[in-house]
Amino acid sequence: MFKKLVSLLLAISMMVIAFGAFAEVTPKGTLPIVNEPITLTVAIPVAAKCEDIHTNAFTLWIEEKTGIDLEIIELAPTDTATQVNTIMLSGNLPDMFMCYYFGYDELASYVDAGYITDLTEYVEEYGDEYYKFLEETSIYGNGEAHVTINGRIYGVPTMADIVTSIYATNHLMMNGLFLDALDAEMPTTLDELYDLLVRIRDEDVNGNGDPDDEIPLSGSTNRDFLIEQIGGAFQYTDKETYLKVNDGEVEFIGANDEFHQTVEFLKQLLDEGLLDPAFFTQDDAALLTLNTQEYPLIGVNGSYISNQYDASTDLMASLNIAPNLEGPDGYVSSNVITPTFDRSIVITTACENVDAAFRLADFLLSEEAAMYGRVGREGIEWAYADPAKGLNGRNGQPAKYELLKPQEWILPSTNVIWRCNGFSHVDVFNYIGEDPNGMTGRLAKAVSDYDLVAQTSNEALPQLLMDPETSAEYKELQKLICNYVNENYAKFVLGDRSMDEWDAYVQTLEEIGIERYVQIAQEAYDAMN
Repeated sequence: MFKKLVSLLLAISMMVIAFGAFAEVTPKGTLPIVNEPITLTVAIPVAAKCEDIHTNAFTLWIEEKTGIDLEIIELAPTDTATQVNTIMLSGNLPDMFMCYYFGYDELASYVDAGYITDLTEYVEEYGDEYYKFLEETSIYGNGEAHVTINGRIYGVPTMADIVTSIYATNHLMMNGLFLDALDAEMPTTLDELYDLLVRIRDEDVNGNGDPDDEIPLSGSTNRDFLIEQIGGAFQYTDKETYLKVNDGEVEFIGANDEFHQTVEFLKQLLDEGLLDPAFFTQDDAALLTLNTQEYPLIGVNGSYISNQYDASTDLMASLNIAPNLEGPDGYVSSNVITPTFDRSIVITTACENVDAAFRLADFLLSEEAAMYGRVGREGIEWAYADPAKGLNGRNGQPAKYELLKPQEWILPSTNVIWRCNGFSHVDVFNYIGEDPNGMTGRLAKAVSDYDLVAQTSNEALPQLLMDPETSAEYKELQKLICNYVNENYAKFVLGDRSMDEWDAYVQTLEEIGIERYVQIAQEAYDAMN
């Protein structure tokens, strides 16, 4: 009997060695992760610009640093949710998913189906970069809550919290050539903006002899920041939800008096020839055409993106964002693009080396991994910043790193990085030195000069968590309500709907369900606070 037991134990030991099911993992925070090589299968949506993820420099670097061979299952970057669902239902699961952004309700459904591994104990034992990440991102909420279902942890949160993306997005973009020609200061109030637009309308500011070809304020339907920036002079305005939080109370702002004033002001601009009616119909290509004429035409752009301009022109070099505009009642606040906690690393129940898989996920949250995965190789794509150069990062602090060549991310193709963010804490760009004359450098300087961080009113609705059924109801209401607000505010401004119909507009919103919409958001907000 004893001999049989010994033989059985030896057989099991040989199987363990053969299949690596219980590979020895080194202590948390140390590399390599395993003393003997193992293989993990990882499903990743592969960007079109990534030449070959199997021979990619970042892939090879991960394998060298960790001792883990990655057997990558390539997912297409489009319709990825369908591919993930097909894999889940097939029963042939990879060890991990990376760079796919699971919705909270989506992840919950896969947890309920038994496809996703509970990581709670692994986090407690091996969490290192994981806990640093939670601390660094705590100003945006509890990151762990976004991967916690029924009190257990089922994923590793990631985030991209880049200062310029948070505070310098969705701002009015000013034509600096026009400001110089008018010897005008950057407007800081709604009244100053109005006065500037009048001067652009009435004066031959581009100097071509035609006083009527200037367009004071225009933009594109592809990216409409107008309602948020003008609305932001009356109240905190987020067109993605038309909700805000005031002293813990969630409010719908798309039908109140402040929103009515916003629409009336925009209508005044349009009626006086200060707002281009084409703003509501033209796309980025049309705006590019306008911005590449012999003489500049547009004074203020309410939907800026770089592809609307020729990067080589003096016009592009002159652009800068306007500060937050103060309204008639003295209200001013930064419009914040709140960074989201992503559920983009999960380990499946098929994984036999969960401790090693979690250690890998934890390592990828490190600054070292983020620099390689998002920027590239030290000494080739980047170097440690030379203090003598006086470079600042996007956060206004002295830079830790500097680029040695154009960002690998923006190249037509790359075999250096994966060209996806969903595996790390992508705050490293806050510490990379920026050319103060480049657009990003100008945006970073504006964040500091305008003190945009300090002007945050803390009224932005945080990322909410809901069960699948409630989430589906909320998203449907959000879509119906926001589409109705956007469609009708444009009609009011253009004169296609009389302002006398405002009460009817509000009544329709009530019928669609703003009371229920706010109730769901309030309950989710309360549950997280």
